[in-house]
Amino acid sequence: MGKLSNRRIAPTRYALNSHLTRSQPAHAKAMGRRFFLGRTAGLFWAASGLTTPIAAGAAVFKESRPIGIQKAAFFDIACQGALLLAVGERGVIARSTNAGESWTTQRLSLGRSLTSLSVTDRLCIAAGHGGLVARSTDQGASWQVLQSPDLQQLNPGQDAWLSARVDSRGRIFLTGAFGKFLVSQDQGETFKRLEVFEEGFDWHLYHLLEDRFHKAWILMGESGHLGETPSSTDILDLVKPGDAPVVFPASTMPYKGSFFGGLVTPMGSRLVYGMRGRIFRQSSPLAAWQEVSVSDPYSWMASLVLKDGRIMLLGEQGRAALSDDDGRRFTVQRLATSTLAAACQLENGNVWLAGLDGLQPAQGLSR
Repeated sequence: MGKLSNRRIAPTRYALNSHLTRSQPAHAKAMGRRFFLGRTAGLFWAASGLTTPIAAGAAVFKESRPIGIQKAAFFDIACQGALLLAVGERGVIARSTNAGESWTTQRLSLGRSLTSLSVTDRLCIAAGHGGLVARSTDQGASWQVLQSPDLQQLNPGQDAWLSARVDSRGRIFLTGAFGKFLVSQDQGETFKRLEVFEEGFDWHLYHLLEDRFHKAWILMGESGHLGETPSSTDILDLVKPGDAPVVFPASTMPYKGSFFGGLVTPMGSRLVYGMRGRIFRQSSPLAAWQEVSVSDPYSWMASLVLKDGRIMLLGEQGRAALSDDDGRRFTVQRLATSTLAAACQLENGNVWLAGLDGLQPAQGLSR
């Protein structure tokens, strides 16, 4: 394992407000899981700035002994048909082709944690700590670590990727620490960096949301940073040849904390959420963002629209917030014992959860 450089550390999308600040150097020993526990229970900081380069031939290999799916922390999960894929700590990748009846596990030989996963019919992308990006073209059966020179040049500090997105056109979008925002239009062979909000922007970017209802995009980050493209406007439509590619004009938000994610409801409303249980709803692209109150002030990390139309948010201490009225009101229940990072729903209706206690099917999703 490489040494930690004397630079700021980038949080995962589920981790903020610890005793470590943006400007504080990362004076810490490199621990096996590469996490540092903050003062608030369940909040973890992921150290970026790992100086060991991604070597040619970096590979994924199957463990000689299977990794128990409840023995490792998992940070993202995706469903497609009967396929389940999940990624997590120290580069672990779990895969099931029979709706979770049995699992196989692999691990990136680099051992860097994976924080985000995006799955389509033809392409799967996983990204995470140390600037790591991996690609699969066989629904997660095998993986290749991307070694594009662009990734090295555009992210020389190997800062963490906090969100990976493959859109409906097959383009790859990576957002991460210190304002990093890359796009690839050739399945990861080459990348281009986009400046967001303003030239030189260096706050962390946690989530990129494709609003297919309004054919628009929403970008979320720390300290209240949120931007929206106009309806029927693609991200790359905002890039003018010859000019600095500044996209996502900032929106005025009534909250200056961090936004970890968002979703578009079946009725076309938008929700964004993040620290301290804060949720904001926008009924249409031109409407003002309104805060939605919840009973518990726990940070929300991820979300899912269930097949019955309900909206589910996932967060700290195993909490889930459920709404059956387009996100106007939520009720909170507990689905697990520790922080939940992601969820997905199979065609058979079963919901799988990913979090600090591993992977597990959801029980008791009461109405």
